Amino acid sequence: MKFYHELAFSDAWLTPEENQALLGLNSAAKNRNGYGYSVCLDAPEGDSFIKLALTYLKNHGIPRQMTANSSAYGYTVMRQYEKEEFAEAEYLIVSCQRRLNRDKEWKMHRAPIRDPLGRLLILAGDATSDLKIATAHWPDNMVVVSDEVRAMLESGGLVGPQFGEVAVKGKSSKISPRPFWELQSSIRLPKIANTHQLVHPGSAAAEPFCGDYSRRVMIDDSPFVGGELHYRRSDLATLGAFDIAIPFEKIWYSQPLVISQRFYRHCLKHEIVLEVLPVRIDEEPSSRTTAG
Repeated sequence: MKFYHELAFSDAWLTPEENQALLGLNSAAKNRNGYGYSVCLDAPEGDSFIKLALTYLKNHGIPRQMTANSSAYGYTVMRQYEKEEFAEAEYLIVSCQRRLNRDKEWKMHRAPIRDPLGRLLILAGDATSDLKIATAHWPDNMVVVSDEVRAMLESGGLVGPQFGEVAVKGKSSKISPRPFWELQSSIRLPKIANTHQLVHPGSAAAEPFCGDYSRRVMIDDSPFVGGELHYRRSDLATLGAFDIAIPFEKIWYSQPLVISQRFYRHCLKHEIVLEVLPVRIDEEPSSRTTAG
């Protein structure tokens, strides 16, 4: 795995001696607003410049956020997974695929994304024969597959997939004669192991997790962008074998699908390339105190 670091902050917050020390490490990071530095490293903690800058900023009590402004420094770390990590992960999250379009009413949350029968709606202009797998209503991340892909998945003897009907909104001369399906699952996962990292999205800032699983949650793994799902192996063992499931929590905007390596390889075998992220399996219970 590689780690892409982005750091920005004002030089006015530091002493002349501190600025001189940083310039000695990396003068190219200096700009007219202070410092701006991005680098891809093997180390999640950063290089000598990042470590020293973060130490100075912490000592001066400067708060961190994702992007810098007049009162906070900006620092994020993006995990960049290697191909081998996808091939070795026992389970993976199905992340955003090709995004289908949304009409104005959907974007403004003025119209339902399901019809009166509960069927997921997609636009006629997207319902073409070349659509194999896609994400509908991003950031809600509903996964839509073609009838051909459904048949391919059903041929694999996979445990857990379910398919909901998809309805088409509007008209187009290019609509596929075959139906589309919302990929779902009949299996629900246990609670994640890293509940200590859960927060509720707020209007201005994240709110502490209060144990209310009816609300949406995010995984706060600052300064990393996007937290990883962790499960205890002993918890997953209670489910038995499965190939697709949904998390217990309402993570992010919707419950993302979690698939097995078998599911992933079955798709690759049939030339269906999925955008995925690894899931972490913990062998021992976390020693940290967890909520909920």
